[in-house]
Amino acid sequence: MALQGIRRISAGIIQNPGINSGRPIIEGTRVFVDRILGHLENGMSVTEICEEYELTLEQVMAVKQLSLEQVQYVKGYADALENVARKCYRKKRNSMKYPYHVEYTESGFPILRLPRVLLTL
Repeated sequence: MALQGIRRISAGIIQNPGINSGRPIIEGTRVFVDRILGHLENGMSVTEICEEYELTLEQVMAVKQLSLEQVQYVKGYADALENVARKCYRKKRNSMKYPYHVEYTESGFPILRLPRVLLTL
């Protein structure tokens, strides 16, 4: 079933199908939760993350306080998007079956725009 509307994963963590293909983000930003989780797992301090992404301590702590089940969901959703992106890349770029395009933020991060029908889990 495709993601319908904004979904609150926990306090401060949301999914919005209109932002970054529904990839879980920190509310009020476009910062991917799975990216912050990766930084925390690799030993980056909360202060460094706050400075790097211009986040508040409360926003980073919202990510840090996710349950194991929520963390698995966030990572699984990000992995699913990457798998869809790989499939799209292998198909012809102009194929109507897999329409997509890549946009870049001001800081150079790619945003993959996919049709919602492909984002079912």
